[in-house]
Amino acid sequence: MSDNPNKLDALVENWSNDSVIDGKDLSAEIIRTPKLQSKYLKIRLDASMMSKKLGFQYKEKRHWKAQYFNGDFNNPDDLKKYNVPAWSGPFVRIQTEALLDNDKELNEILMKKVVYDEIVEFCNLVIQELKNRTFAINGAIKWNIFTSGG
Repeated sequence: MSDNPNKLDALVENWSNDSVIDGKDLSAEIIRTPKLQSKYLKIRLDASMMSKKLGFQYKEKRHWKAQYFNGDFNNPDDLKKYNVPAWSGPFVRIQTEALLDNDKELNEILMKKVVYDEIVEFCNLVIQELKNRTFAINGAIKWNIFTSGG
């Protein structure tokens, strides 16, 4: 799964195609439903794992950036490890929160995480719809039997 926000658009488009029920072959649709559930469960699991990974990445990066902005991060080995120059800004703890809130790299991680969180939520809705779909298809089959005199 890519980090591109268009991934959510593609998923919505995919569901738009998958959600179509072929009224002429309802028995095939009943068989297709568990496959669709499996597909969207896997997408949800992958997105959930990526969201968690990005959450941990955000916390780790936020922690070292907070140390960096506070001036607690001046060990030459650490500066080399994170490829940053020694902090030359003010060492005011109140400003640290503003610096962290406006940090481009941290915000990019959060935006990626938001996309994956939305994918998880969307998949939850799709999976719920698939549960309802089984009842709807069974109802349609019974209606077809009834209207054909059976």
